[in-house]
Amino acid sequence: MFKKIITLAIIALTIHVNAQVIKTAKPKTVVPATEHTYTPPYYSEATPFEFKKRSMLQINIFEFVFTNISISYELFSKDGKHGFKVPFTFGLGGQPDTNAYQVNNTNRFIASRNRIFETGLHYNYYPLGQRRASPFLGLGFNVGAFNYWQYASVLVNNGGYPYYQQVGKGDQKIGNNISGALFFGILFNPNETVTFGFKTGLGFRRYGTDYKEYTYPYGVLEVNLGFKF
Repeated sequence: MFKKIITLAIIALTIHVNAQVIKTAKPKTVVPATEHTYTPPYYSEATPFEFKKRSMLQINIFEFVFTNISISYELFSKDGKHGFKVPFTFGLGGQPDTNAYQVNNTNRFIASRNRIFETGLHYNYYPLGQRRASPFLGLGFNVGAFNYWQYASVLVNNGGYPYYQQVGKGDQKIGNNISGALFFGILFNPNETVTFGFKTGLGFRRYGTDYKEYTYPYGVLEVNLGFKF
């Protein structure tokens, strides 16, 4: 009988102690799944380039080497992947080549140095569209006119070795050229208005004069500054 009373007392004491522990324990706070306790740092993003202006005027500063001024107008498609360009080049007459015009491998730059006028039509394909840096491929055809000089010559017999010698100031005449080329380049758009770019390529140019018509390969090189509107 005494053992039963002691056993019941121990059980009652154990239940009482556990009840006090449960009562004094701090309740746990449940954070809802939608509440964030950490705020990540804020990073500002650069303003994205937006293609809105489809017309562009450029000036090819490389043509100043030949004392020419060259400007062009380009119209872009709505998606910015196609460009149709019309160049205009005018000779300023600063460094004309007045040598006798030859039909061999000389006077390769006579059409550029003696430029009167040149225009054409170019097509540019921009595979990535208009971005801050837009590479492109293209082809173009140009027609133009240039000055050349024709001199009268007389036969001179120098001890049995005859040769022709030029006499007089020479006659200034007008020749023509037709050319076609394939090229590639890249157009940089720092913002929606200002542009600058580089273009190079290879093609063939046909010259026509009173002497002869013939065709030579030639290189394309442009360094352009411009703006879109």
